[in-house]
Amino acid sequence: MSHIMKIQLTFILISILINIVQAQDVQFVKIFEEINSGQLKSAKSKIDEIIKGVEYKNSVDAWFCNAVVYHTIYESEDINIKNLSQEALSEAFYSYKKTNEFDKTKKYQSEMTKRLNVLANQYSNKGVREYNEYKYEKALESFENSLEINNMPMFLLTDSNSLYNAAMCATLAKKYDKAVKYYEKLIEIKYGGSDIYLNLSDLYKTQNNIDNALNILKSGIEKFPNNSTTLVNQLINLYLDSNKKAEAKELLENIVSKGTNESSYYVVLASLYNPENEFDKVSELYKKAIELNNADYNSNYQMGALWYNKAIKQNEYVNTLTDEMQFKAEKAKVDEYFKNTLPYFENADKIKPNSKNVLSKLKFLYKRFDNTEKYNSVCKQLGES
Repeated sequence: MSHIMKIQLTFILISILINIVQAQDVQFVKIFEEINSGQLKSAKSKIDEIIKGVEYKNSVDAWFCNAVVYHTIYESEDINIKNLSQEALSEAFYSYKKTNEFDKTKKYQSEMTKRLNVLANQYSNKGVREYNEYKYEKALESFENSLEINNMPMFLLTDSNSLYNAAMCATLAKKYDKAVKYYEKLIEIKYGGSDIYLNLSDLYKTQNNIDNALNILKSGIEKFPNNSTTLVNQLINLYLDSNKKAEAKELLENIVSKGTNESSYYVVLASLYNPENEFDKVSELYKKAIELNNADYNSNYQMGALWYNKAIKQNEYVNTLTDEMQFKAEKAKVDEYFKNTLPYFENADKIKPNSKNVLSKLKFLYKRFDNTEKYNSVCKQLGES
């Protein structure tokens, strides 16, 4: 969120008074004299009456005078003056726009440019305050007003900070269509780097527009190849969440083939293979993940579970055999597979102690291999006698 920039109208109203005198309307001269002397209550009362009249509904002088009165009220540090209007800034902005509409001779062009520039910053500051107060819809409105001013013909500027703040506030206010529009504009002006692509993808996902979410992530990865880890991770997760496993596998295979040192990629890729049909491939991936990060609980547990399930399946197969020699040969493999399980479950237990899932398997294994000391220790951890 942008910092508050304290900018106020400090220029003298002499040029305004000259313009008003040239308009030969004494009542406006009187109002500006009261503004200069701090008589804002009286000035407001006078302009309020004037602006209501049919005679002045298209008067550039009346609208500009109204804008200056309310803008001055907004800027005042006197609480009594501030209390003259709770919507002083909005009234000033509306009046400046009416002035611009009726100022066919550009009489107030120079003065308006200065004042609207200040007004844009004041709206940005107001938006920051409202954001900090969790008033996201109001903050969004303030940033949008700042954007509207900067987009006026006398400026035609793109305020990237207000655009970003508007996008963020629109998201928090659940105004997703607006948020998408602002993030798309930020991408168009090349602001914010890869984070903008990530945020826009999240928005598309919120709107259940998965194709757009995927495409914007791919665009971001292509645009920022050297700073795309978060985008790649999000793309993988989105593939998995949307049941696009083939696409996720292809992407992960590509990453792994380049020799990444991020162990989680190997673990996720392993989960996309069928361990019964592609045991060696899965085992190889988990082994690489553990090699890269031996302190990772998930890869150790999954490697242990891989061998454990293989042993269970082997045991089921052995129980179908009738030939004694074949039975003995195949039964020996059961113990081999269970022994292969042990170091991974033991390491998982060190990394994440007291996991009942791990301890229950260790209990079974220690009992199977007559390791009484470790068996009793595990039983104690499980709260068993």
